[in-house]
Amino acid sequence: MNHCKAKGGENMLGKIFNFFFNPETEVAGEIKNANILRGIKNYNIMPLIFAILIGIVVSAFAVTIGPAILSNPLLNSNPAVPMLLSIGTLAIVILPILSLILVTVITLIGGLLIWASTKILGGKATFTQIYYVSSVLAIAYVIIAGIPFIIGTIMQNMPLLALIFPSMTTVLQIVSIASLIFLIPAYAIMTYFGYASWLILKRLTGLSNKKLIISTIITIILAIILIIIIGALIVLMASAATAGR
Repeated sequence: MNHCKAKGGENMLGKIFNFFFNPETEVAGEIKNANILRGIKNYNIMPLIFAILIGIVVSAFAVTIGPAILSNPLLNSNPAVPMLLSIGTLAIVILPILSLILVTVITLIGGLLIWASTKILGGKATFTQIYYVSSVLAIAYVIIAGIPFIIGTIMQNMPLLALIFPSMTTVLQIVSIASLIFLIPAYAIMTYFGYASWLILKRLTGLSNKKLIISTIITIILAIILIIIIGALIVLMASAATAGR
């Protein structure tokens, strides 16, 4: 029984990686599985795992290093530091919840914008197809690029620890430079992800390269308009809250 489960897991991973490196040929096989709830699950699996791991690290850091930070007069003089440390201790709970909410909302809105822009130009794909098939590609992308990106980002920001351990400044700077070993491949995979996404959209929608370029521009414009509207609403809400005090 366990052997069957392990084999199923291997087959699933093989399928995901095959889809990532051969997106054009694998799209047809995934269209029949299109489902929004499956898409939401696909998009959230890896970010949730990373959020939990990062939450554990941040919480452990806040609990173990927090007292040393608070004992430093230069850092303790800032009232935001104790507040951030308090939030840090709860990161193991806060980060996974935020990850679920943000990933779900952002991917649904992004998928909707892409679908709308392709539909305007005569694209034949449904929102569910675009959202789900893109989510399968995203799983492979996060597995392949996510781990080196997180490791590289942590290494890149290690010099911040020099505030607490000034004697290790040189070592921490070397570690930061060494982060490029992980970050360069991660960024290269990000570039490929954009190319693979293009191939998938072209196959799903049936649009020409010219129409896809126009569709991409429309998507970007719609996203900018949406960001401006959300930003304006946040500013208005913050102003109202400030005026009410």
